[in-house]
Formats: sequence, structure tokens, C-alpha cells
Amino acid sequence: MEFRHDINGLRAVAVLSVVLFHFGISGFKGGFVGVDIFFVISGYLMTGIIFTKYSKNEFSIFKFYQNRAKRIIPALTVMIGFVLIGCYFILLPSEYELLSEHAIASLGFISNVVYWRKSGYFDTAAHSKWLLHTWSLSVEWQFYILYPIGLTILFRYLSLHIVKMLLLMGLFTSLAFSIWLTYKSANAAFYFLPSRAWQMLFGGLVFLYPLSYRPLLSKYLNYAGLMGIGLSIYLIDGNDAWPGYLALLPTISTGIIILANRQESIYTNNVLSNWMGKISYSVYLWHWPLVVFLSYQGFTSLSWSILGVSLSLLLGYLSWRFIESNARLIDKRSGDVKFLRLNQLGRVCTIALPVLLISFVINYTKGMPERFDKAVFQAEMQANNINPRTSECLISSGINAEDCFYGNDGEINLIVFGDSHANSMVTAIESAMMNHTKGKILFIGYSACSTIPGIKRRDIPYSQCGEFVEEQITRLEKDYSNIPVVIINRPSVSLFNQTNPEKVKLKGPLVYFNKKYSELSGELFNEFENYFFAAMERLSKGRQLYIVKAVPEYSVDIPNSYARELKNGIENSMLTISMDQYRERNQFMHRLYESAAEKFDVTLLDPTDYLCENGFCFAVMQNTPLYYDDNHLSEAGNKLLIPMFESIWGKSNIDLEGNSNGY
Repeated sequence: MEFRHDINGLRAVAVLSVVLFHFGISGFKGGFVGVDIFFVISGYLMTGIIFTKYSKNEFSIFKFYQNRAKRIIPALTVMIGFVLIGCYFILLPSEYELLSEHAIASLGFISNVVYWRKSGYFDTAAHSKWLLHTWSLSVEWQFYILYPIGLTILFRYLSLHIVKMLLLMGLFTSLAFSIWLTYKSANAAFYFLPSRAWQMLFGGLVFLYPLSYRPLLSKYLNYAGLMGIGLSIYLIDGNDAWPGYLALLPTISTGIIILANRQESIYTNNVLSNWMGKISYSVYLWHWPLVVFLSYQGFTSLSWSILGVSLSLLLGYLSWRFIESNARLIDKRSGDVKFLRLNQLGRVCTIALPVLLISFVINYTKGMPERFDKAVFQAEMQANNINPRTSECLISSGINAEDCFYGNDGEINLIVFGDSHANSMVTAIESAMMNHTKGKILFIGYSACSTIPGIKRRDIPYSQCGEFVEEQITRLEKDYSNIPVVIINRPSVSLFNQTNPEKVKLKGPLVYFNKKYSELSGELFNEFENYFFAAMERLSKGRQLYIVKAVPEYSVDIPNSYARELKNGIENSMLTISMDQYRERNQFMHRLYESAAEKFDVTLLDPTDYLCENGFCFAVMQNTPLYYDDNHLSEAGNKLLIPMFESIWGKSNIDLEGNSNGY
């Protein structure tokens, strides 16, 4: 295939939009569509290579794989190797172990599957994944593996016309699946080959159905395609359901530019676009680790972003000059053709073996914890110090749950009802009960679900939270009418969406009842208040009802943040928030709690009496993180609340180092 300046210019547009989006440069909120541009280009070029070679009876799957490997593997391997070496000095053991898993997945070209299971592309947590960007390489590589095999089989039995028709059918099938899956599971739709294949097939069909235009029409088509890409970058953002039908805009726009075949366009054929397109792959490889490094170090200002963009271009150029270019010289060796092909492909793949071996060693040693003082490792391990029965007792979907009991055999003398915060405290309640009496606790837990019948969530469309709560309250009224109930929820965050709002795509309140709200309103507040009081009235009738006020919450992961403090020699942890911050964050819900206490004789339990002092709340006490993330108490942290829960039966004293029923 002859060199296409327009395609090279499209590569420049794609990589620049992705880089500027990732570095948070204003005006590029939809810059992630650059990956979609790459997919279309890949489909066009791969289809061109395969069909052109087949028409000359020269196509070899092995040669095809060899060329793809030479293009992708050397630069990818070097980048991953440098990231592993650099992160040896800065990452905590669990972070380094996770990086090694991602390195193995990236070099095995299955990282898209790994990231689908771990986190969303637009989540805050994505900025801790050093190799997240390799997901697109995995999707392309999977396409490279399957596409020529499928075409080889089809060409053996079918005519060229039928093959084209089948590719067209495959495009529409994949597109329909992508649109459906986007609204069923956007994370899966984003990362899966079946929901992305249509974009590469679209590029392929652009090659298979070329059109001829007069120069003037070609010029206007080029402009129209560029305008479509520009609108995609400017108008679409991470809050939109993606890819779905919205991905049609950048995909079709890219196809239009390629169809236009305008080689003299100043927008896709100039000194900058020629240079940028040439180094686009290496720039893409290197920019994301720089994004994560700056985020990890807390360097988030515009000046740091500009420096990051500049370094991405520099490292991308060096990678292209000394790695990509040299990797292509492997073809110049002589020898028996068949043996040479095997030798070349083997040589290219062998490049990755040392990095894979290092990754396996890091993973096997659990992140090489001996790099740091033991206290660093112990602090970090609090991230795993969660209720061991979480998967057994805390449900996240449906309306049916098996009864989950804590304590000894005997009569149920308490019911704990709530969300994941209830799950993080129930073992402390169990210890408090066993200090005073025998019996057991019935735990009713539903993740991300306030104990209010009829409540719904915009961010979890398939949650049946409200129906579950209604069914459970009806059950308590019927079967456990006189047993005390403890309510533990985290409703402020779902209502106001004010703690780490980047963690969710949706802005505005996440909960609703009769209609969805895109922003807070007096109508929603009134509705929430009425439903809440109705629930509390039902739950308090004929029994003692306790409500636990919100625990202090933080904007960072506590175990990792404290481990970093220890690693950096900080003796007195700075992981605190003021009581004023705490009160401001929770004032609406606490007002409702206090009103419920007056109306329905509800007893309020305040964790700040045990977690806060002298106007500040502490995430670390006695050199121990109290949380396993940024808002859930760990099994060590919840011990501080045992005296608070003992007030249900009586009073005693216990501290973090005390002994209480298995702790």
C-alpha cells in the first residue's frame, strides 16, 4: 500500500487528542475518541494488507503476525521495562504487585479483560493503573489474531462478494451488540473486542468499497470528517454512555476522511502532523505512565500537565528513533525463508521474555516488600483487613438474601440493617454484644443501599435496593416486631455525590424515588425526607431503634496514604479532617437523624466521640490505619467503636490494642 499522508495525519490527531485529554487540558474532554480513530485506521490498513496480498496469492498469516509483532512488541516491552524499574523505587508492595500483574496482562495482550474486571476507564482509580492504556493494544492484537484466520477460512469457500457481505453483517452485529452492552454494562462494552470490532470492520469496509471524487468534493469530505472528529472531542465526555451509538460520530468521521483520500490537506499533511503521526504509537505508549506518575506524586497543576505533554513527545520520539525504527531492520537478515520467518517472530517475542520474567518475580514476591521498613508493609495490609464474611453476607443485587448471623447460637437479640458501612461495623457490634450477653445478631446488608423503601439509584440502574428494603422491613414488622434494630448507612454521599465525585460518571444526586434529578432541588430534599421519616416510623414501632451517624470520610485511600507517609519518613500522620468539614458534609442527614430521634424516640450513636478529638478526626491512631479505603472502617478501626455499641447493653472501655472476642 502506498503511503497515505491523510492517514498519518489522522494518527497525529488521534494521539494528540488522547494525550491532551489524559493530561486534563481544557477543550479536550472527549479526547479519548482518539482510540476510536486508531481502531478505524487499523481496520483499514489490516484489511488492505490482507486483501492486497490475497489478490496476488502472497498472503501469509505467519508473516502477517510477524509484522504486527515487530510493530507492537519491542516498543511496548521497553516501555513496560522502564516502568517496572522506575516504580521499584516508589510503589508500595501491593501497588508493585498489581503493576506486575498488569505488565503480564499487557505483554500477553489480555489487559482489556483485566481492566474490565478491575475498574472503569473514566474512574479515579484508573489513574493508579500504570499500564491502563495497553487495553487498546490488546483489543487490536486480538483482532489481528482472529481477523486473518477468519478471512482465510472464508476465502477458501466463498467468493469475494460474499466475504464482503459477511464483513458488513459482522459490522452491524458488533455495532448492535456494542450499543446494547453499553447500557447493560458500559465497562464491558468499552473494553471488549466484540463491542469494538465494528470500528475496525468499518475501517476495513472503507478499504473494500473505495469511492472516487472530484477534487472539490474530496476537499469538502475531508473538512466534514475533521469537523466530526472535532465535535466528538469537544462535545463528548466521560459522563456519556460510551461507546454506544455516540461512537458512530468519530468512527464515521474518520472513515469519511480516509474515503476522501485528500493527500494535500493542510490539516493532515503538514510538518507537525507528519512528525506526530510518525511517532504516534510511541507517544501513546509513553504518555500514560507520565500521567499516572504526576497523579501519584500529586503534581496536578497546568504547568505540570504541559511538562507531561512535552515529555511524552520527547520520549515518544526517542522510542520511535531507537526502538521502533531499529525493530524493523530485522527483516534484512538473510537465510531460508520459512526458517527466517520463524526465527524473526521468535526473536521479536523473545524480547519480551526478560520483562515477563521480572514481572513474574515481582508478583511471586508480593511486590518485593523487603524494599521498605516492615511498618510500611503492615500499614498497607490494612487495605485487606475487611470483614471476612463480606461476600457471604453483603449482597449487591436482587431482592433475596440468605440470613446472615453473627454471635453465638441462641435467640436473636439485635438486628443490624444497612449498607457496606454496616458491613464494616457489624463485627464490632458482635464483640460489644458478646461482652455482655449471649445470642446472635441478624445482619441485613445491601451494598450502596440506604435503608429507605422505594429508593433508587441512577448510577446502579439494575439495583433493586428499594424493593429489597421494603421486603425486609415488612419481614421485620411481621417476624421480629420487638427486637432492637441498628441502622448504619452512608446516604449523604449518594444524595450529594460530594465525596470523590470523579469515582462516578454521573453528576448530581445519585438517588431518587419517583423521578430522576440531574441536580439537587428542594423537591428531592422533601421527597427524601418524607420517605426517610416513613421508614423510621415503621422501624421504630414497638422496638428500640438505633441510628449510627456517619463516620468521618477522607478523599484518599488511607492504608496506602499512611504507608507512603511512613515510606517518606513522616512520623505524625497528616491524614485528618476537621470536625467542621465533617459537620458540613453530613449536616442534612444529621438533621434528619436528630428529627427522627425526637419524633420516634430513636437513639443516635455518634462515632466521632471515638474517632475525633480536639476538633479533628483521625484516620490513623496508634500507628494503625482505621480504614481499609477512604471511608470504610477496617476490622482494626471498628474496634474503637465497641464502647459505643456496648451502650446498647451496658458500658465498658476498650482501646485499639485491647482484647475483645477474637481481635
